[in-house]
Amino acid sequence: MLTPDGNDLLSKAQAGRYSNGAMQLSHLVLTDYDLLRHRYDASLDRTSFDAINVLRDGLPLLRGPLFRVRSGYRWVSPEEITSQLQSGVIDYAARLMELAMEVDDIALVLKATSIAGCVLDDPMVELPIRNVEKHYADATGSPELAQSVLAAKHRFMEYVNTEDALAEG
Repeated sequence: MLTPDGNDLLSKAQAGRYSNGAMQLSHLVLTDYDLLRHRYDASLDRTSFDAINVLRDGLPLLRGPLFRVRSGYRWVSPEEITSQLQSGVIDYAARLMELAMEVDDIALVLKATSIAGCVLDDPMVELPIRNVEKHYADATGSPELAQSVLAAKHRFMEYVNTEDALAEG
């Protein structure tokens, strides 16, 4: 596919001894993250009603865990892309949760935490949104939020017990 000026949107990787084999994307290519970030930024300049609609409509862009394939993403950690994307997902979910709480939409809070949790797929990384969820559960007394917090706490404790070398003693 070509840009209006005739250049490739995705160039071929350079071969050769000193090449890293990376392909270059055109600045015209937008990722799901770019679209989410745009929605997040746009929500900051809108009324709560409009902002909640902008963010809710962007939830379908959040799907599946980040970079969970067997190979092909060796470049992710060195370029700190993973932490940038995780931070963006947390910001997006927290903003949507905040707006949902302003209108007492517990179902949307649960949906935002659930979707963000699936994308982040790491109980340690989920802690910021789970702490917000717990705050809302305590403030509202919502049994649904309390149940979600408890389930997240169990996943976190299971993660610590299986992944943390210091957990055994």
